Amino acid sequence: MRALVYIGPEQLELEEMARPVPEPGEALVKIRYAGICGTDLHLWHGEMSAVRPPVVVGHELVGEVLEDTTGRLAAGQRVAVEPLLVCGVCRACREGASHVCRSLRVQGVHANGGAAEFLATPTERLHPIQDGLSWEAAACTEPASVAVHMVRRAGVELGDTVLVLGGGPIGFLVASVARAAGARRVLVSEVSQSRLALCEKAGIETIDATQADAVQVIRDLTDGEGADVVVEAVGHPATVAQVVAACRVRGRILVGGIGGAPSPVDLANVVFKELTLVGSRVYESRDMATALSLLGSGALNVDGLVTRTVPLEDAVVDGYQRLRDSRDEMKVLLEP
Repeated sequence: MRALVYIGPEQLELEEMARPVPEPGEALVKIRYAGICGTDLHLWHGEMSAVRPPVVVGHELVGEVLEDTTGRLAAGQRVAVEPLLVCGVCRACREGASHVCRSLRVQGVHANGGAAEFLATPTERLHPIQDGLSWEAAACTEPASVAVHMVRRAGVELGDTVLVLGGGPIGFLVASVARAAGARRVLVSEVSQSRLALCEKAGIETIDATQADAVQVIRDLTDGEGADVVVEAVGHPATVAQVVAACRVRGRILVGGIGGAPSPVDLANVVFKELTLVGSRVYESRDMATALSLLGSGALNVDGLVTRTVPLEDAVVDGYQRLRDSRDEMKVLLEP
């Protein structure tokens, strides 16, 4: 089979390799789409020290079951892949939080993934895709699961005002999920005009960060109080520096973006305002089930989120390089 393999920093090669053989408890999946995200770009640039090349990339995956050793899934079943591999014995796993397993590994990052024609993966990590949901929308399941988990962790409640800093794929999805969760008002602050336009098309209020200060805007809209929930979805020092000032007294801050350098946080005002500051890492199985339910019901509309589908042989130039160089790109899908 053909597979996109990370060899080393800035090196991705299309290679021929043997089709994987599923072990007991696994299924063989024919991959339809593999999405590219910010994590993939960090990996490509050699910024993830835990990655040991060579490794097949691709962790945002949907496909069709060819064979299931457990007999649970029939051949032809469309599935979204939950690519998390866990130890099952550490404290996090024992306490039902395996997504933050002490030895967490991710297919497509630490183990062979699905930017390939086929993938062998644990059957228990496969989620059936509803009839009627397009392949392109289903391919957004994994990042939507990240957004669902972030909204859960942020404790978004009915009637909340939510400010999302960053309108990339995750920021867009967080805003959309927050609305579905019952937030009264959701605003996204972003510098890219195309990303602002996508949010506006979806009915999400926006703040053009090149023209206005998101902190001042949210204060003006809330009689000087600030947002109930502030979500940082960029990982940039400039946006991290805004989270405390943008949040109301006893509000909640969710940090979901990962930056390459330490970011300043006004800890004094975290204390004075009695803020709740939480992080969010990947997702739980229930988050993926929720994401699929929202996508299937239409409560989560991802029209326009996928900006490009690319054959595997053009992955570097038309996929990775475009995402690196242009903020106009949102979700790029590789098609094995």
